[in-house]
Amino acid sequence: MFGQRGNCPGFGGDEILEFTSLPALETLCISQSYTETGDDLVGLLNRSSAPLLELVLEAPSHFVPLVRCLRLTPDLMRFEVRSEWPVMEGLLAALADSPSLLPHLNTLVVHLDISISKSDFPWASLSHALSGRCTIFRVFQLEVPRRLPASQMPPTDVIATFRALAVDGTQVRISATLESWDHIFR
Repeated sequence: MFGQRGNCPGFGGDEILEFTSLPALETLCISQSYTETGDDLVGLLNRSSAPLLELVLEAPSHFVPLVRCLRLTPDLMRFEVRSEWPVMEGLLAALADSPSLLPHLNTLVVHLDISISKSDFPWASLSHALSGRCTIFRVFQLEVPRRLPASQMPPTDVIATFRALAVDGTQVRISATLESWDHIFR
């Protein structure tokens, strides 16, 4: 294990991970904000060829290196990511369109750092990505900074998809990080 959930170290100081190989690594919690390209993280994963089961990644700024990293972690079961929506939208589209990407992923936790209006939030993309993997997903959690007002909640067709996933055994939850608020779909 390298790093801890909620405390993702970035590259700084001696940049030890740039020159390290961790072949037995199962859990990696790290900030990708240290580099524009994400090549350092791709390099670490390439060098390590680790049996990574859990990845907590903070602030990936580009979609392409994120997918390159995920393709190097085929056994990943839990992925937690904090980023802005354009990166997340690309990730969800890739998960929906490519069943070979993270075939064992059963827990996805998404932290969005910005508020999004309902018209900008692609609820349908989120619904499509989750429903395409309904047989393996056990937990999906979307965390936003503040409670979503009724005007920003998912439309009824997406709520129906979330409820269907819940009936099939997937825990689907939207919650706020800065307030005490949860919306669990049952």
